[in-house]
Amino acid sequence: MQLTYSSPAKINLFLQVIGQKPNGYHLIQSWFQYLDWCDYLSFSLNTQTQDIILNINSPNVALRHTLEQNLQDNLILKAAHALKKQVFHLNLPLPGISIILDKHLPIGAGLGGGSSNAATTLVALNNLWGLGLSKQDLMALGATLGADIPFFIFGHTAFVEGIGEKLSALPTPNYFYLVITPDVHIATPIIYQDPRLTRDTPSLTIDTLKHADPLLLHQLGLRNDLEMIVCKLSLAVHQSLNWLSQFGHARVTGSGSSVFLGFKTEVEAKKILNLLPKLLASTPVSGKIAQAVNKSLLYS
Repeated sequence: MQLTYSSPAKINLFLQVIGQKPNGYHLIQSWFQYLDWCDYLSFSLNTQTQDIILNINSPNVALRHTLEQNLQDNLILKAAHALKKQVFHLNLPLPGISIILDKHLPIGAGLGGGSSNAATTLVALNNLWGLGLSKQDLMALGATLGADIPFFIFGHTAFVEGIGEKLSALPTPNYFYLVITPDVHIATPIIYQDPRLTRDTPSLTIDTLKHADPLLLHQLGLRNDLEMIVCKLSLAVHQSLNWLSQFGHARVTGSGSSVFLGFKTEVEAKKILNLLPKLLASTPVSGKIAQAVNKSLLYS
């Protein structure tokens, strides 16, 4: 029997860096918005082995090849093995698992694809192996693998604090977002290590956001503190942001490379998508319209 789970994308409606811990981790505040744009992971139990096997499908041949060349670093396998290690003391006869990743989200784009894949793996295997771990248990385990993973297990659009582990549900309207992604990959550690990064943005409280319109956050002075660094390091992202900013207050999500702009209707978003050139800064760009959702499609 094969079971398929969704692994959704997120965007950062804003992201500010408010400090840095002695161990180097950055303290952030952000509003993480789920989208209805997903990867899909299919899981099959294999009682003849205890091996965990991952195969990758993608309409993007180059993307699939990149992922296949770096399987040892894939967060799906890391999450599966971490979960097995977590319950090793219970001496459970866990069957092997065959996993198929149907990859649609671009990598290195600030959409959280890898973290979302890991979260989906933890939730799915907890169910398939009948481990009975709580959502809090899975979030704590996920935090050891990546700062965004707890959010994808949490399951609700949220105000995010700390290094990503403090989550408060914060719903939004079901707006439509045009996401433009140049074909470049941004390494998040490089952005956070850049000496030009602002690390002392004043903090805010969730009360500031409870009645805020996500399309008008610029009126509150909210931005993505990583955006300036990303644009200095990538001409393609810079030009993509400039192009989209003709039509409204566009932003980089996370550490890029995707940029996005929100609309109240899909019709408005489609009008702009139809104007998107094939190249920006001599780099191929793709566009996708996705709708905001408040509950992760992982739990649908």
